Amino acid sequence: MTTSPLGPKPCSHCQISGPAILPVRYAVVPAGLSASVPAWAKPDTPFPTGDGYDYLLRALRQGFVYVYYESNRQWEGWSVAEDGSLWKQPSAAYARSQKKSDCTMPYHNPTNLEMLILSPAALKGNCWIAFTSAKWRTGTLERYGSDANARKKRMQCVEYWQWTTPANEQRVAQASVEVLNEIADYMTPGPACPVLTLPYNPPVRRISRTDSASPWFYFDEGEVRAQGTLTSWSRRRCEQAQRTIDAMQKQGAGVNRYDKPITQLVVALDDAAGIAHELAGFSDDMAALHAGWLDELSIEFMSVQSLAGARNQIQQMEKALAEKHTLDAFSSTANYGMDKVSGGVIAMVPGADTQRQSALNDLLQRAQLSSEQAGDEALATSWAKYDAELNHDKINAFNTCYEQFCKVIATRMEALHGLRIDWLKSAPFITCSQDFYSTSVEDNLSYREIVDYALASLNLTDTGAQWLDSLINQYSAKSESNLVWRSLLLNNPDVIADMTAYLESLAKSHGKTEKADEASFLAAVAPLAGKLNEAYAGANEALERPATPSSSFSRMMLYCDRRLSTFGDRFFNFTRLGKSLDGLNELLTKSLFQVVSGVSFDNAVQLSLGQLQDGDTFRSQLLEDMKYSGATERRATLNRYKTRFDEFSKIAEGESALKGARIKLLALFFNGLEFKNQLQESKGDSKSHAQIASAFLGTLSTTTEIIEPAVKHGIQNGAGTTSVKFVGTSAGMSAAVINLALDTEALVSEFSSDHCRWIFVGLNGGKVAVDTGLALKSFGGLLEVLENLSLKGAFLEAMGTFLAKNTVARIVSFFASWEVMIGMFLIEQLITYYFGNDLQKWCREGVFGLEPDDKLKSTWQLGPKNPRDKEYDNQQEEYQKALGAVL
Repeated sequence: MTTSPLGPKPCSHCQISGPAILPVRYAVVPAGLSASVPAWAKPDTPFPTGDGYDYLLRALRQGFVYVYYESNRQWEGWSVAEDGSLWKQPSAAYARSQKKSDCTMPYHNPTNLEMLILSPAALKGNCWIAFTSAKWRTGTLERYGSDANARKKRMQCVEYWQWTTPANEQRVAQASVEVLNEIADYMTPGPACPVLTLPYNPPVRRISRTDSASPWFYFDEGEVRAQGTLTSWSRRRCEQAQRTIDAMQKQGAGVNRYDKPITQLVVALDDAAGIAHELAGFSDDMAALHAGWLDELSIEFMSVQSLAGARNQIQQMEKALAEKHTLDAFSSTANYGMDKVSGGVIAMVPGADTQRQSALNDLLQRAQLSSEQAGDEALATSWAKYDAELNHDKINAFNTCYEQFCKVIATRMEALHGLRIDWLKSAPFITCSQDFYSTSVEDNLSYREIVDYALASLNLTDTGAQWLDSLINQYSAKSESNLVWRSLLLNNPDVIADMTAYLESLAKSHGKTEKADEASFLAAVAPLAGKLNEAYAGANEALERPATPSSSFSRMMLYCDRRLSTFGDRFFNFTRLGKSLDGLNELLTKSLFQVVSGVSFDNAVQLSLGQLQDGDTFRSQLLEDMKYSGATERRATLNRYKTRFDEFSKIAEGESALKGARIKLLALFFNGLEFKNQLQESKGDSKSHAQIASAFLGTLSTTTEIIEPAVKHGIQNGAGTTSVKFVGTSAGMSAAVINLALDTEALVSEFSSDHCRWIFVGLNGGKVAVDTGLALKSFGGLLEVLENLSLKGAFLEAMGTFLAKNTVARIVSFFASWEVMIGMFLIEQLITYYFGNDLQKWCREGVFGLEPDDKLKSTWQLGPKNPRDKEYDNQQEEYQKALGAVL
């Protein structure tokens, strides 16, 4: 392009000319796509193979491209943006990350940034090209520049003669539309196109399916696969191969040193780290599918777990009660019989005491056997009435479908991890990871970025766990292939040398279970305070700086620190640690991970020493605290209360009061228990608050009825008696009114339910009548107190006259009598036993019930996450309420 001398200057990035070469990289994809590695790009050593996966060529991802010219021994560098565009850097050693285009030139042409425009030195001798996800620093450039063997292992050679007579082999081909159309980013969209089949950052898709009829649950096994790619596609290249070829021919025209016209080239570059990361991303996709399944069917999972929990609690409760009742009955019978014959017989018959004890032991054994039988019978029958409300075919279908899904996930994860491990053991990956073998903090973090995510979540499969364990058990970082220990030691040569003795101590103590000696531990842990502590201090300081916008993926990998979750699971797995937690190996491992996680060396050592020193003392103190229970004080208080009670029972005036108090004490106990249960089961809503208030007021009312005779006949304080009675009647009336409102609500709710149970309509109607009677009785008592206080008024006189009428008084007295209340309680228990309680109703109308609610017949129809979560909360709340009522 020609421009006026007075016009704007051409873009220094895209308006340059020279030998043009388009770099692409190898990438892994699920099998079955319409792309593969072309013949000219076949690697010298075949890539690892895995069932269900294949390889193809893609545009470069974010990172750097470095070119070394043999003719002048110079380096050039390009920064690769997220869209795959290539930005020439002023200096290879000081290249900077380029996240996106920042060119403001009017003549900027982004197509020209799809290629490298090399120096004329490329035509005078061989040039070497390499792609890396992280920046190379001076030491790495010098090593590859001076060591031909290392350069050959890491970089791709483009020989000078290939610019004029390319042979389309050895990973170098002449640029053409046909060649570019074999690269995934340039392909025409279609059903098997990688860009569409493996999208970047795809939306979450539901994989489970539900139906209102058999088979109820199913899924498509074909959907259990990789869902997307970690790196974005270069979408502007799609179907634009001809445009790129035209740009290459325009910018890449020229002649070599023999005046022969040169052609434009395409070169395939290794990206072993990118392939390992992509495979790790596929593993994350599989894990996300499982997490998505749990979320999609959250109501079903909650219901299955709740049913199992309810069954266990109810069965154990019924079993314990049956065993206790049987054992108590046998014990009472045995003790009664033996007490009758013990005195005279023991005095007259020699050896009778021994025979008596033997008989008692025999009776006790028979009682225990009988109690166990009764418990087993209760265990077998207590859940039957709830079990009858469930659709077992649907439950079995749900469990079978989930097991099948997990089996598919596990099988494909094992295969996927096997392929990833093959890549992690391969020479290309080990070689590219050693780009960052140095003492530089930046190189240490770059190594972590590459290796840590490549290892992420391998602990989730047997294949991965076994391989990680094999690396851990070597306790050595001397080999470049031991990625676990190299990662923990930051691939820093100084740290590796300094930690050799530490790793040897770990190796010697491996498998030993005896408690560590304090002196031995202090001697072995000392190396942690050296180079490792310094290296991690620098690395953590670098991470604490504000993140730069250069590489979102890079920062994400470092901050997520997937290494700790992956390594920690294997290092601290019980199969490795056993039952010993204070052995030398365990303490050294804990100290290492504490320092790696940012804990200072001194604090890490003190934590381990505290485990050695304070364990016995802590356990002894805990036992002492448990032994002291305050029994002496409670016994003295109990004796004092008993003495007072005996004195009161001997008073003639208190005999009738005590008879009534016995019944009221029982009522008080149940009121207190109800109050406690309401506090524990409160959901914080208005209904819960009303139930708590009713239970409290009922407890208060019963309490005042019990203490009123003592105040009236014992203290003989008229004002006190009136005050107590006023408080009691007011509390009783308030409790009755609240209960009336709650029971009325339950009556209306049951009557208007789609599954109306008429027996419960009658029960709630009776409870409403009793509540009304109690409210009127309490109101009458309150009017009596007010009348005694000489409070006059037309309303009080009218209500007093109304309640005093014989018919009204008899009706109120009948519904408020303790006989009716006990009868209502017994009726409620019988109805609950024979016709079902709230838990039976929840079972029947739940997602696995015989008559599920319409919206629970198929949870698929609940749609998005928010409505599903709301229904989940509703189901959980109803379950907790129903179970609380049963227990």
